[in-house]
Amino acid sequence: MDSEWIAFQAWQEVVEGYGGRLEDSAFAGVVGLTQEHSAEYIMESAGLRFDVAESCERAWERTIERLKTEIKPLPGSIELVRALAARGCPLAIASNAITPYIDSALVGLGLTDFFPIRVGIDQVARGKPEPDVYLSAAGRLGIDPRGCLAVEDSRVGVQAAAAAGMRVIAVPDRRDLDKANGYHDAWRIYPSLVAVKEALDEIIL
Repeated sequence: MDSEWIAFQAWQEVVEGYGGRLEDSAFAGVVGLTQEHSAEYIMESAGLRFDVAESCERAWERTIERLKTEIKPLPGSIELVRALAARGCPLAIASNAITPYIDSALVGLGLTDFFPIRVGIDQVARGKPEPDVYLSAAGRLGIDPRGCLAVEDSRVGVQAAAAAGMRVIAVPDRRDLDKANGYHDAWRIYPSLVAVKEALDEIIL
């Protein structure tokens, strides 16, 4: 889903609540970051100082609330998940989001049954770009990380999955205007999830 933009809009509302303004141009800088790192980046971008823990709690609350009415699958995402499941591929979520956020998103997308393993940042010691969420997900799947394929839309996510020893497919967010930089650890880069699904026969050998 277009989760990064929903989360960014939630941060814009939080910043407005503190009397500031967060420009759309700051979006690319927060994609994939933990909430705490997002808060630090946003304070710098908006020229404000506020309590990190309090602001993160507000951002999570607003984001989860937005998911109830604004969640939309990215083009090709539902079809890709179903195609992978049909091939017998075990699936897991490894995210810098908290578990309640992940659960709400999967319910909204109707994909809960496809992802029995869900690892959020609240379940590990360190978030992306550290590999913890990916290592935990692979461990719970019972699969060597080197036998796993990660699909990522952010630079820190690509770094995390690569650090875990996984092959990584990068599908940069369409609002990321600097797609040429920061994805060097990716095995392959695709313009969309539709393109990933179309290439499954050559991706999954």
